[in-house]
Amino acid sequence: MTGILRLYALLLRAMPRGVREAYGDRMLDDLRAVLSFERERRGGIAMGLAGVRALLDLSVNVVRERRVATRGYEWERSAARRSLPGPGERMTMWIRELRLALRSLMRRPGFATVATLTLGLGIGATVAIFTVVNAVVLQPIPFEDSDAIVEIRHGAPAIDLPSLNNSAGTINYYRQTASSLATIAAVTGGAANITMDDRTSQVPARVVSPEFFDVFRVQPSVGRAFVLEDAPNEDPPGVVILTQAGVDRFFGGDRSVLGRTLIADGNVVEIVGVMPESFSFPDAPGTLLLAPLFVDPNGPFGEFGTTAFARLAPGQTRETAQAQLEDLQGRLSEYDPEITAEMLEGFGWFVELRTLKETIVGDTASLLWVVLGTVGFVLLIACANVANLFLVRAEARQKELGIRAALGAGRNRIAGTFLSESLVLGALGGLLGMGIAAAGVSALVRWGPQDMPRMHEIAMTTPVLLFAGAISVAAGLLLGAIPMIRYAGRGFAAMLRDGNRSVTDGRSRHRARNVLVMSQMALALVLLVGSGLMFRSFMAIRAIDLGFDPENRVVIGMSVGQNVPRLEAAQFYQSVIDRAEALPGVLSAGFSSGVPLHRNNWNGGSFVIEGEDRPENAPPPVMMYQPISTDYPEAMGHRLVEGRPMQPYEWQSDVPVVWVNTYARDVLLGGDAIGKRISWEADEDGNRLFAEIVGVYDEWKASDITEDRGGMAFLPMYLEGWGYPNLAVGDLVVHTADGVDPGSVIPAIRQIVGELNQAVPITQTDTMNELVSRSMADRSITLVMLAIATLVAVFLGTIGLFGVISYVVGQRRREIGVRMALGAESGSVSGMVIRQGAAVVGGGIGLGLVGAFALTRVLSSLLYTGVSATDPLTFATAPLLLLAVSFLATWIPARRAARIDPIEALRME
Repeated sequence: MTGILRLYALLLRAMPRGVREAYGDRMLDDLRAVLSFERERRGGIAMGLAGVRALLDLSVNVVRERRVATRGYEWERSAARRSLPGPGERMTMWIRELRLALRSLMRRPGFATVATLTLGLGIGATVAIFTVVNAVVLQPIPFEDSDAIVEIRHGAPAIDLPSLNNSAGTINYYRQTASSLATIAAVTGGAANITMDDRTSQVPARVVSPEFFDVFRVQPSVGRAFVLEDAPNEDPPGVVILTQAGVDRFFGGDRSVLGRTLIADGNVVEIVGVMPESFSFPDAPGTLLLAPLFVDPNGPFGEFGTTAFARLAPGQTRETAQAQLEDLQGRLSEYDPEITAEMLEGFGWFVELRTLKETIVGDTASLLWVVLGTVGFVLLIACANVANLFLVRAEARQKELGIRAALGAGRNRIAGTFLSESLVLGALGGLLGMGIAAAGVSALVRWGPQDMPRMHEIAMTTPVLLFAGAISVAAGLLLGAIPMIRYAGRGFAAMLRDGNRSVTDGRSRHRARNVLVMSQMALALVLLVGSGLMFRSFMAIRAIDLGFDPENRVVIGMSVGQNVPRLEAAQFYQSVIDRAEALPGVLSAGFSSGVPLHRNNWNGGSFVIEGEDRPENAPPPVMMYQPISTDYPEAMGHRLVEGRPMQPYEWQSDVPVVWVNTYARDVLLGGDAIGKRISWEADEDGNRLFAEIVGVYDEWKASDITEDRGGMAFLPMYLEGWGYPNLAVGDLVVHTADGVDPGSVIPAIRQIVGELNQAVPITQTDTMNELVSRSMADRSITLVMLAIATLVAVFLGTIGLFGVISYVVGQRRREIGVRMALGAESGSVSGMVIRQGAAVVGGGIGLGLVGAFALTRVLSSLLYTGVSATDPLTFATAPLLLLAVSFLATWIPARRAARIDPIEALRME
């Protein structure tokens, strides 16, 4: 009997689970009774036969029941599928949920307003900066296959020439040998004097070789491009091509201008083409006209004053072209026997290919990414703040949620409640943020730094709108996820129980809010350290000795044009100086081809010292020079440290004299300069043109406030027999007395220039202080953006901490009353609250310091070399500042807790 029962029990396991659990034990008991009865009444054989019949009957029933069960399950699954809502029903359900969420938020306008404003601020700032990043950094340059356009640059850092353009020699050499470059175009120029209606004005212009149109794959939409016959040898160009901006400026937008003429730099030129309306010159979007450029096929290797753009050959990459050009540097002696490998090695010579985007955008890209990352931190802090509000509101709604769960609302329905409300808030914050972003972008385009690359392309485009929608949805999902994870999975009994709690709260109840506030504090500290480092760097830059005095000085740019003889130009500038110095309140005035931090209109290069032989293959010393008037150093505030100043008659002289800076004296001339004679070039007969050093000026910042320019020299405006480039453009510097606004002399200078020569335009006017400020503009903008973001971050973090501690005090009001009723002092109660806040702040500072050290790697390239990226003062001060602000946010609710009335607190429900 035992064997039969075991077989029966084993076969029962094949029955469907529901049947087995419902009837299995009873069937075994019935079989046991039947087998006992047959054995007692009929014997063992009858018992065996009864057992076989039972096993066969069970086998048939197993097959039947499993078939029935399978059909039943299929029907249930089919019914379940039929019961799922369709797409239209799901849309209706979501609309209903969103309407309910909107109604719920409208019933609590304070919460909805604060959350929307906080999100709108974070989203708006992020979208605004992303708009700039998208236009300047992410979008391709608007030329066909612009990734294949590169700029060729060189450098010789060993002789203080870290960045050089090209010469006619290098351009011709690469055209002949660089198979990786399909076409090379040469570009020079910057301005032209246009005379119309007896009025002359200087306009942005570029001089380009005919290959320019092939490199950039752009052709005039009216007329033709330049051909080799248009490019003059030494004569002024006779034809020009206008941009749309030029057509608007000169002809009121009428593009029917072929064959018409302009007077450019005193010469009549014919208009042979008009560029498409969408065309904008790559690195000078304000360009009004193009003129043809002649590249001398026999040009020298030196004189690196020409920009070269090239288009990569099909199948070539920048890396392969870079490798080929580097290899070609070793064969330069085949092009010019005077250039040896030892000489190039002594120069530290290198060649570099930059993409067109790198050329145009430059260091601005890294600054913009830093700013975008900064406002991204602000957005995260804003989301954390609103998430904290959501948690507080969710805890207040536990009883409501518990009742809904008890009435049949499932986890998905409760999760949908949180999610729908957060998505509505995300959408409202996104709409507000887009309005803030649009206003910010409009203000930036109108009042921002106009020298920012691609400024004219900044706009709220489709990618920006998609980005705004994405971060709005992401913010909504993040807000809804935190309370959804916290409460959606809890049973309704627990919700009802927690909704009625009024004594003490467990630590787990506040853990989520504490983590959010800790994250806010960490992000705020990262921004605080970053802005502190930038501030230290900015102040270090402001303390740099410029080598001149910018106070009470104004710079007035002017241009006599490209075709005026050098002596005539110098005489004109000296006439302006003489009359300017006679104006009331003017102490001195002077002219130079370029002033520090403004116009880098220098000449020069390698030079020789009379009587000193340079070792063979040794790199030659390099010094730049600029022509000046007698009183320019005094007007500019340069400091004479040795020798004599220029005499009044020496602005025009046939006795060559020169003044050098202290760098040239100490580094290039062996520490002794006065009396030495130096030469940059030779006359037409090959005789060296030497000038005697008669004075030494203190070194000054020439092109960048954070970099030393190296050897610099002053020469008189006009030296008889010297091959100066013409003095087409230059700057008049006027030094006014204390109490006299330097800008007040500008109208008088305009009048003087107009009376002397109406064809000479005033090109630009700036005070020297404005030029100094402009030279620090990139760092100033980054510092301001970091400072604003840091203030917002610290404010939001402090508010978040204050809200959490205040809420905790409110929730523990009865507990605090019990403590005080049992004899606890108010000081101990305050200390308890402050310790809780300190624990959150301490954790945030610890995490923030780790993030701040990571941030320093990004900021290190933006900091002035005099400031360490791990500056101890900044890393010590930032946490102390955050602690001070956090203590205030904690101290207020701590004092409120200490004033709780125990009797009133114990009466709470």
